[in-house]
Amino acid sequence: MFFKIQSTLTDSYPSHYKLNELYWLNTDEGWKEFTIDSAKVFFKGYIDDTEVSENVLREIIASDTPIKFGNFIAITAIGNTVKILHDYHRSFPLSVDYENKSISTSYSGFRVPSESMLVLDHDSGNNDNFRIKFINLNLLDEVNVDQMEYEEVVDGIDKILLNRFSDFFKHNTLPVKLFVSGGIDTVLCWAYLKKLGIDYELLTGEHIHESYFVKQNELFLKNFWGYNQIHSFELPSVLVTGALGDETMLRGPQDSNTWLEQFGTNLPSVLLPTHYQYYYCNRPKNLKLYQPSNINDKKIAAQLILGHVLNDHQHWHLDNTITFTPYKDIRITKLLLRLSYDNIFGQIVDAAISKELVNRNCPQLLRHLETHKNVLRKWQINYNAFLDDK
Repeated sequence: MFFKIQSTLTDSYPSHYKLNELYWLNTDEGWKEFTIDSAKVFFKGYIDDTEVSENVLREIIASDTPIKFGNFIAITAIGNTVKILHDYHRSFPLSVDYENKSISTSYSGFRVPSESMLVLDHDSGNNDNFRIKFINLNLLDEVNVDQMEYEEVVDGIDKILLNRFSDFFKHNTLPVKLFVSGGIDTVLCWAYLKKLGIDYELLTGEHIHESYFVKQNELFLKNFWGYNQIHSFELPSVLVTGALGDETMLRGPQDSNTWLEQFGTNLPSVLLPTHYQYYYCNRPKNLKLYQPSNINDKKIAAQLILGHVLNDHQHWHLDNTITFTPYKDIRITKLLLRLSYDNIFGQIVDAAISKELVNRNCPQLLRHLETHKNVLRKWQINYNAFLDDK
């Protein structure tokens, strides 16, 4: 869901909507327009537990803070006020360019933290007064690092993921597609699809639909690494993605190293060649991340890690392709941060909990998991062999 709000139309976007007397909304394809009482609402994405309807949007508009899980945006214009509304864990980057008086999904200008919601207001007929208000969502204020039992944490993560898959696919009517990379996060997604009996197409090759937006924004899209690793389609479809799996599941090199420091060790000193994360975490670009955090307080370290996860934006839909992103959920990370060293160690270095979840839900899929993260290249993987377990 790419967009840009400014006073003029932008040719690099295929769709244009008039928000009010001063501002236009320029977007990629796949948005829906609603009129809810006196509000214009421009929506894209999905809500986990319900279809998008006027009644649901009315609830979202009425709240000053997010009230739904999912991966969506609802840009609302009421008179001279424009609100950027979204789900609990905003999936998209949001930037304000004060010089050019624009708001967009980009990295230019001031990047709005995911802990905040944005409101654009102005005096009637005067866009020189480009007034931006931020609403603090207090997402990181309450962080509990009291220890929990291993089974309780694993059960909790399983329940979150199972509910997210079950809730969304109960009401989804679009064709579902999955590309299994051989990594643990897409394999786990595959396991939930199979457990729940969800109909899906297993992709065996890459597919990028070269839409008007993609062609016009080829260089711009290269700014987002997640959009160099995505499939897209001409017709409306759902792509199940493992985006944010490393980060949310506490396997990201920098954050896992920070957390291990709280137990008096660090990632480079404990990784072994047999571990799933070994080669990935020892890549030169990742070795630069293992600087001491100098944090000696678990709660502060946990808040830092959760902030990183919240503000890591990877997949937020592209034209008519809706990306289902079940790992964009800090509730999972909060549970992992309550494990003892002995119980979190295996997840950090070897994806042990993720593997256990695959084993719980569809154990035969473990045979398709690479022994190490991102070691095999695309041309070395026999994707057709995955079809045996379709």
